[in-house]
Amino acid sequence: MKKSWLLPLLVCTGCLDFGYETPGLCPQSGQKGEYWFGYSDGALVFPHCDALTDRVLAPDGATAWITVSPAHKNPKPWRYARSTDNLVVVAGALQSGQVSVSSVHPGRAFVELYDDSNQLADRAEVVVQRPTSIDLPGMAGASPVVLLAGSPLWIEHRPQAATPYVGVGAGVAEAGPPLEILQTPGLSLLPLQLFDNPNNAPTFTELVGSPGNSTFTIGLDGVTTSVAIQVVDVSALTSAKADPPSLTISLVSSPPIIHISALSNTTVVRGARCQWTVPAGLQVPLEVESERLGSDPGTAYQINAVTPGSFTARCWLPGSLTVDVPITVLAN
Repeated sequence: MKKSWLLPLLVCTGCLDFGYETPGLCPQSGQKGEYWFGYSDGALVFPHCDALTDRVLAPDGATAWITVSPAHKNPKPWRYARSTDNLVVVAGALQSGQVSVSSVHPGRAFVELYDDSNQLADRAEVVVQRPTSIDLPGMAGASPVVLLAGSPLWIEHRPQAATPYVGVGAGVAEAGPPLEILQTPGLSLLPLQLFDNPNNAPTFTELVGSPGNSTFTIGLDGVTTSVAIQVVDVSALTSAKADPPSLTISLVSSPPIIHISALSNTTVVRGARCQWTVPAGLQVPLEVESERLGSDPGTAYQINAVTPGSFTARCWLPGSLTVDVPITVLAN
């Protein structure tokens, strides 16, 4: 029996309150010229935006945020959004001028904006296309991923929206159907479900290895790519670095982030985590981002201060490596 898809009518309670935005925020005009449309990172403040013509959605559940911003000072108001073909793409939740979309089958459909009188305000086309290759961010070239033995590297099964994860011709797909880890000789895998999802599928796979060279294969919708990985012993670590190497922060500003990396000669080794020693006046830095395939190497830590002054936080890494981070804390 043919699958039935309901056409959702999505009410946007804040869509009439936009200020005028420049075309640089979302560079593609809708067909009626009332609004700019673009794929966004979902941020409510200063979202990054790419033209819908520059990206496509992979089929079978790819999700993305579309930012809608006024193309002139008096655009026709809109209250809800819907898709012209729910067998291609479904319009989802709304938040502050952004519409979420989810893909179904390959094809083309318009996301349309309507006012309270059910009159069309503007619309823009969304393309859903099957991937032809897998493009992992940060994985260009033939250099292997270098990982510390016994330390985890996370592989995300369903990348976040607006991440250039799967190459499709000249475009780039948004988050798509779950990735599959097809081959892992010499590597240990642990599926992790960190967030609830309808299918109870793992959201990450944690990869851990013993010293040596290996390869694992990632599959997505019938397309595969292989990633070389070199697992090294702690004895291979030669130095460590902090980025930035020092910090000046304020007690009234948002806590800054610092990245700590271990190196083997000039090569960054993933998976080395800090054990911190900090003086009174600083809190122990909080790890906010672990090593993930496709992310920049290094572990991210949030620095929180309690009192003004000059301090030095020391990160201890495996192999007795240390890196000192001078931190100046201002009262305001």
